[in-house]
This record gives sequence, C-alpha cells and structure tokens, in this order.
Amino acid sequence: MGYLERYIAEENAGEFQAGHITYQELLRRLTLLTGSAIAALALAVTLGCASDSAPAGAPPATVAAAPATLAPTALPPAAPPASAATLAPSATSAPAATPAAQAAGMTVSPNDPAIIAGDVRFQSGSVTLLGY
Repeated sequence: MGYLERYIAEENAGEFQAGHITYQELLRRLTLLTGSAIAALALAVTLGCASDSAPAGAPPATVAAAPATLAPTALPPAAPPASAATLAPSATSAPAATPAAQAAGMTVSPNDPAIIAGDVRFQSGSVTLLGY
C-alpha cells in the first residue's frame, strides 16, 4: 500500500472514529481501496477501528432487506455478426439452445468440435510466456 492509499485509509478511519460514517461504510470504502473485503477488515483493525468500537453518537447501522428469492433471467439472443450471414452452416454445428436451457444455465460438452483448446506460447525476447 502506497502513501496515498494509506492516507486515504487513515482519513476514512478518522471519519468513522468521529462518528460521521458507520462501520459498514468504513468497510465498504476500505474494500474499494484495497480490492478485498478481507484486506479491508484487516486494515480497519490495524487502524484501530473494530465493529464493537463504534463511537458514541455514531449513526445506527441499517440492514437492507434482501430479496426473498432470485429468479433466473433469460437474456435475449444476441444478433449474429454481419459476417455470420455469409457463412454456410457447417455439418458439425451444434443445435440451437432452447430458451429453457438458456434460463436454467447451459453447459458445453468438453468434446464439442467448436471448442479449440491447446497450449499458447508468447515469446518476448528471451522470455516465453505459456498459457492454456
């Protein structure tokens, strides 16, 4: 963590200790700063801010109600690219997925002929980067 990030974290900790923001807001800001909720929690404790150390007069924490259930949503099929209209259908093309399969989630067979997988090598000077 650089000096600027440390300064911003200390300012946010000061806001919490002064009672201007809730502990949840402090963790949200530190998570955005560090990129990790676990790192944000550790940083908050390091800065002397813990959930049980809420200052007197701090605004009460509010909990938003979560939706009871989440229903899967089906995305509309994407329009084919302009170049796809000129291509002839191949003999090995897979059948189109049904809307029910799209809504429930879809998996691709590992031996689908449309999948091309293999090792990839990128050369940069004397360094070779390997990928899959």
